[in-house]
Amino acid sequence: MVRTNGPNGPQRMTKLEASVTQLVNKATTGDLRAAKLLMEIVTSFPELIKKEEPLTIIVRAVDPPKYD
Repeated sequence: MVRTNGPNGPQRMTKLEASVTQLVNKATTGDLRAAKLLMEIVTSFPELIKKEEPLTIIVRAVDPPKYD
């Protein structure tokens, strides 16, 4: 077990839970390697996803920069 500081104060979780939390956080900040790994894990082990909390992925498209 490891102790983490979250938005609700200190929490205890397993090392695996902490690792997955970090992976999700990196993927949500735009780390493509983390996102790819997360998607591989989700598709390989769908039973690990809690059914009460659906996974939501928001993809935003941005206009490419214009070079003059």
